[in-house]
Amino acid sequence: MVKRARRQAQHHVGVAPHPSGRWRAQIQLTLGVYDTPEEGHAIYLEAERLFRPQALALRRRCGDLRGT
Repeated sequence: MVKRARRQAQHHVGVAPHPSGRWRAQIQLTLGVYDTPEEGHAIYLEAERLFRPQALALRRRCGDLRGT
């Protein structure tokens, strides 16, 4: 079943099998490359401030409050 699920997921970008047997949709986002860890961290914090509320609202709407 796992091999079949992985084969199915290859046809759909952003979708991966979940251990529950359901499907996980996800987006991975690179925020850039920076000269220092401090610069990178500052950008991360800004992105988290901008995107975290929407991600939390989406998880609530989908019924998944764990964030997985």
